[in-house]
Amino acid sequence: MLWQTNKNEENNVQQQLFNNNPLKLSKILVIVEDDRQISYYKCILHSFNVRFCNINNINTGANTLSLQSAEVCILCCDKKLKSFYKLLKYIKALESQKVQIPLVIFIAKKHDVAHIEHAYKHGADLYLTKPFNRNILIAEIHHLIERKADYQNSMEMKESFLAMVTHDLKTPVNASILAFNLLMNNEISEESDRQEIMSQIFSSVKYSKLMIDNILTRAKIENGKLEIVKRPLCFKKLVNNCIRQVEFLSNDKHQMINLHCDIPEIQVMADEMELSRVILNLMSNAIEYAPAGTIIDINLNQNASVTSFAITNTGPGINLKNPNDVFDKYISYAKKHKKVGTGLGLFVAKETILAHGGSINVTSSANNFTTFQFSIPNN
Repeated sequence: MLWQTNKNEENNVQQQLFNNNPLKLSKILVIVEDDRQISYYKCILHSFNVRFCNINNINTGANTLSLQSAEVCILCCDKKLKSFYKLLKYIKALESQKVQIPLVIFIAKKHDVAHIEHAYKHGADLYLTKPFNRNILIAEIHHLIERKADYQNSMEMKESFLAMVTHDLKTPVNASILAFNLLMNNEISEESDRQEIMSQIFSSVKYSKLMIDNILTRAKIENGKLEIVKRPLCFKKLVNNCIRQVEFLSNDKHQMINLHCDIPEIQVMADEMELSRVILNLMSNAIEYAPAGTIIDINLNQNASVTSFAITNTGPGINLKNPNDVFDKYISYAKKHKKVGTGLGLFVAKETILAHGGSINVTSSANNFTTFQFSIPNN
């Protein structure tokens, strides 16, 4: 349906879209059936970087290159539907060859369902029927470009995430393989050394399991299937168990983990397995980013309503305008500090604490300290 606006109102809206949108220099290729249409589309699309081509000569090499370099291709069809459909098939074929192709807006007089479905089937991203409101066209161009950019960013983050997960899992697996080779080849004679290597293998396997559990938990979170089963447990005992599980990491860097708790017994209602994963993730991060030979402090507190956990390490800190952004799904400081890590553990920690009805945050000072703290309700 054509929106009815007077000319002044339409121009004002168009100018507002032009002034407020950062995509005004986007490259657009307009393919027309009649060259007399060029002046009309020049007027509408003056805020973009526009090139024009006639459907009769689109098959030339130069125009094919223009097609591939454009961000949006507008097909302005009147009578030569077969030629435009053929072009749509050609663009789709380019995509299968992993060639960068433009978004396609199909503009035609035909408004019956069969033609519209045919256009979408052959690769059109949008179908507009003549006559159309020029502001709708401009807004749709902006929307398509932004949507494509969001999709590309999402795919890049996912690829980066998979690469980091693969790299992170290789580290403990390779360490285990080397240790097993030493044992199988009888290259270790002292029993104490054999026990130490067995302990390292066990620790590496547990670290790998933590990563796998994080991946599975993320899937549960995204599918809305993360279930928290709360049972009474001793919080201090839980934290001590987690410290023992990461001692192989801290010992390797000659670090000391100090637990501070003035309350003999801290009882909470929580999911032991999920809460353990949160604490292990926070401990692993603290050890990873703290310099060798430093002290990591853990503080446990409880008042009438909540129980809190805080872990502090010295180190580079988090140089973000909002440090709490580290809890977002694909954020990781590992790459910046040339370390291995997906950033997934902090995302899982945040979602798990929220599922417990609690809160989690981080405070940090550059080249000084970082403290991760969470609180969960007692009941």
